Amino acid sequence: MFTIIALSALLGVNPMVVAESVTAPGSGPTFAEAGSAATAARRNPRGYAIVSPGVLTLYLNTPIPMYSWGVEAGFHSMDGRIKLQAGGFFEHTPFSARAHATPAIAHWLRLGPRLRLGGGNAKNFGYGTIDLALDLMAQSAYIEAFTGGDRVSMHGAVGGGAQRLLLGRILLGGEARLLIQPPGRHTGLMTPNLYLDFRLLIGVTF
Repeated sequence: MFTIIALSALLGVNPMVVAESVTAPGSGPTFAEAGSAATAARRNPRGYAIVSPGVLTLYLNTPIPMYSWGVEAGFHSMDGRIKLQAGGFFEHTPFSARAHATPAIAHWLRLGPRLRLGGGNAKNFGYGTIDLALDLMAQSAYIEAFTGGDRVSMHGAVGGGAQRLLLGRILLGGEARLLIQPPGRHTGLMTPNLYLDFRLLIGVTF
């Protein structure tokens, strides 16, 4: 205020008019206010929904390609260059099997939490991912006689990928993951089941 009065006296301007023009309400946010708003915008989580229409899953124990698809939803948050996505997912892998030369269909269903953590900017996101899933293997009655029927188990998965935000809301990306299913009675094997999948991601933020 003292600086405003001194400058006004030198210029021959009424100091009260200058002071009112500088401090008038609605003249715009201060630097502190603008910084607080930007920080709040970065930290405010946004919802997201993703569809994986094309997932190539390879069973590594005896390399067999399988097609999968999935959906997921959760929240997306950014603080500076640190970004994360946390949510839940559902995936489905239908595949054909043969028992005594009779074709049949089995369905591998998976659901659980998923976390992506990495870095980037307002449009780009590179990350590592970790999953924990409940598995259900649903089989036809004919296969059931030879494999023990429907089975419930769990698996973990780790991987990485990248996403880009287009038009302010559209998510487009891809990732690769290694799925590890522990051995035991639920799988009928004494060694872990290993799967490698590559997926296309299409989604929105809201």
